[in-house]
Amino acid sequence: MLHRHGGPQGRQAEIEADSFASNFLMPHASVTAHASKFLLLNDLIRLKRIWTTSLASLGYRLHAIGILTDWQNRVMCIHIAKHGYHRNEPNSAPRESSQILRKIFADLHEQGITRSQIAKELHIPPNEIEQLIFGLAISSIQGGGKKTAKSELARLELVN
Repeated sequence: MLHRHGGPQGRQAEIEADSFASNFLMPHASVTAHASKFLLLNDLIRLKRIWTTSLASLGYRLHAIGILTDWQNRVMCIHIAKHGYHRNEPNSAPRESSQILRKIFADLHEQGITRSQIAKELHIPPNEIEQLIFGLAISSIQGGGKKTAKSELARLELVN
């Protein structure tokens, strides 16, 4: 959205996108109201619950608005990596789920449409459907449903 009509490319576009997301998810006033000047890793773990972001994103934001100095940010990044939190976030938020997708897949299941059929119509591997929808009720579609005549199957269309 940020650069759809042109503008920076490559790394500069990525920097601007990160900055936009950071500002959007963690507003300046909210961050400054909750964060003190002297933060330890445990403080970041506690604070990340407020904005539901990763430790790295929160550290990036705290550094961008001047709460963490360059040195503090560097030390924080080292601590995050040392504890393995760059791979496995502590106190991670549960994934959100879509009520609409749940209803759609329940309806498809009632029609006897399997995950393989959905994947074939969308021209993607079946396991990719699972990843795209965060494991919603799609797993209940696999097998066991009543068979539906081919003419009654949903007409899915690939949109580029």
